[in-house]
Amino acid sequence: MNLSGDAAVRLIIKYKIPIENLLVMVDEYNFPLGKIHLRKGGGDGGHNGIASLIEKLNNTNFLRLRLGIDRNFGQGELVDYVLTEFKATEQEKLSQTIENSVLSINYLIENGYARAASEINSGKLFLPFP
Repeated sequence: MNLSGDAAVRLIIKYKIPIENLLVMVDEYNFPLGKIHLRKGGGDGGHNGIASLIEKLNNTNFLRLRLGIDRNFGQGELVDYVLTEFKATEQEKLSQTIENSVLSINYLIENGYARAASEINSGKLFLPFP
């Protein structure tokens, strides 16, 4: 994941994908588990995979579907945290997040960025978590 820019460039060239049509799903520890946020452009926010994409694409104008994973780790524990499996108590919320991610992508394709960002980022698109 940290070197995802290499693979992305190959796919973009092979399939002639405009950068603005590239959607990257990324884990976001600054959001609680289950929160989904759609964003276009911006910096890497300290995410190595996004940094790799920006470097290899020489462009920041791609879409990011940011998926909250929570911040249940201490100083120096980030790498272990993101590589650890979700807890059994998080599985239901994780399953709902995956469903909501698919819903978000379909909504984005059907309605465009502006409307999708509004509905996704406000949470209006999703049913409440159980």
